[in-house]
Amino acid sequence: MTRHSAEPTSTRTTAKSRYMALARELARAWADTPPAPRELYQEGHCRSHPDLPPEAWFPAQGLGEVARQARKVCRSCPVRDICLAWALEAQIADGIWGGTSPTDRKWITTSDIPAYLHSEAFA
Repeated sequence: MTRHSAEPTSTRTTAKSRYMALARELARAWADTPPAPRELYQEGHCRSHPDLPPEAWFPAQGLGEVARQARKVCRSCPVRDICLAWALEAQIADGIWGGTSPTDRKWITTSDIPAYLHSEAFA
């Protein structure tokens, strides 16, 4: 019977390496993005919502139930309009921002709807 000197990779190590790879990828993607307004970090309801994990605002695929709940949280957020304006200006392609999905924001940027009506369209 042969013994292997190396221990098998644990689930924790694999998850950590995937997390680190994702963090590096996000850092490269966000390097040229203008900083978000301070209000988003200070007053945004998404910042510390007790019932939803941070991943709720970045759904892996489509708009599942958790993403719908995240959008609902955005509806009552005091900085929703600022958040949406920043996401549009910075051309953020992922995540829920200002209560909108990437598809919503693409529609906004290609529609003829006046800017002041954007947040009302997704209330």
